[in-house]
Amino acid sequence: WKYCFDNFLERNPEQKTSLATALLDLAFMTSNLHLGTALAGDTTVYDHYTKEFVEIVDHCEKTLISLHKKADHKVLFTFDSGTILPLYFTALSCRDPKIRRRAIEILLAWPRREGVSDSLFAGKTAEWVVRIEEENME
Repeated sequence: WKYCFDNFLERNPEQKTSLATALLDLAFMTSNLHLGTALAGDTTVYDHYTKEFVEIVDHCEKTLISLHKKADHKVLFTFDSGTILPLYFTALSCRDPKIRRRAIEILLAWPRREGVSDSLFAGKTAEWVVRIEEENME
């Protein structure tokens, strides 16, 4: 899939900056990380994917900034899946506190709904989970 998609972008360079391309890249990154960790029996497996979590968070932030620059008004709802679930997954799964908090910050700073996902609900839930996990680490 990725090989074909990259070939398509090589033939259609104007599509490299489209929102659809950004969202497909994000879906690929997140799915790839899910597949790479799905059979691990231990959450420490995520320690090997810190770079990927950073890429996901960076990509989400850039996508949201681009989306809001292009829109005539603030986009609060879309039927499409986009940035909420990758950020929520990062906040819950990444074991680096700075990256987790940055994912939560973005969820809370850009209030929006994507299908049934709500960024404020996801951000607050992730905050709660992180707080409980960190309390139990002490």
